[in-house]
Amino acid sequence: MNDIIIIIRDYNENLAKRQPWYTIKFLIMALKIRGYRVSVAPSIREVPMGFSGIVVKTLSLSDLLWSGGAENQSFRLYYLATFPLYRIRDFWRAGFAAVFRNFGDLWRLLIGATVPRFWVERHLQKSQGVIFLSDVRYRQYRGDNGYLMIPFIKGNWGQASLEMSGRKYVKYVYVGPPFETRGIDLVARFALESGTKNLRLLVRQERPELKDRFRPYAKAFRRAEVVEGMLSRNELFTQLAQCEMALLPFRLVMAECPIVVLEAIELGLQVITTEECGFASFPFFPGSVVLPGSTLRHAVEKFKVTYGADRADADSFFGAIEASNSDFFDSVFPVLPAEPPRG
Repeated sequence: MNDIIIIIRDYNENLAKRQPWYTIKFLIMALKIRGYRVSVAPSIREVPMGFSGIVVKTLSLSDLLWSGGAENQSFRLYYLATFPLYRIRDFWRAGFAAVFRNFGDLWRLLIGATVPRFWVERHLQKSQGVIFLSDVRYRQYRGDNGYLMIPFIKGNWGQASLEMSGRKYVKYVYVGPPFETRGIDLVARFALESGTKNLRLLVRQERPELKDRFRPYAKAFRRAEVVEGMLSRNELFTQLAQCEMALLPFRLVMAECPIVVLEAIELGLQVITTEECGFASFPFFPGSVVLPGSTLRHAVEKFKVTYGADRADADSFFGAIEASNSDFFDSVFPVLPAEPPRG
């Protein structure tokens, strides 16, 4: 039982700054510390015949429709729920006009949302367990084999370190592609309503289609500082560390647990986000949540009233996450006794 195979297609550790590869890197590191031998395979068909260890498979759309009999194999199967288990009402709340405009990004999630929930949970409950990366989806799951894990790798900044962060002189920052699912339109509305000049956009425009999707918002951001392209870890660190508050109002996420929110908190930023980040319910969460039907400006004002000049306690927030993760690993992947020396 010391051997674990993680199933994920096209895993590349060099892409581990993004989901779902980030979660796989975190899980591999945590399991090795606990004494497990971990390998990665692109398909469950690659698991050796008669393997009696543990298989952790990233959840896919096909898993919602058919389990393929994997739960009847000799190994113990866990699903890693990197694929968001949305419901149709979640798309209604996000706004069907926005969903329609972004159908090319969302079609897999939409298909998954049409699968009856009892059917999905019937399949998932046949496994040893389901590891959720979102407190929202974890609370919604009605099975008794659900677990919650929030992946976070401290100091994952390349050559930069937290001690290098200096004075904060940019009030607001948005990070990500120019997608409505990421809330770029909500940030544009905030820029117009607040009239702020102190806004930085770290927005991807390295491809023509990304430039096309940013163009409708360019006028709203004419007074903002726009930093384009894919930034290195050092560059992202420098740009983020100079900011006070991150505006990250996700409507929907393509993969669970968007890491940019946790990394902004690590750098001392206050965050305005939505429950889609997956961990806003944790104690000491240093930010404010945009509620359905509300505006980004209202959430910013609410945060100022709640916290005033005091900075939220990020250390206590990460302590709560670490305590939750510790409970998860102790329950599912406890520390193995050290192997006796050979010979």
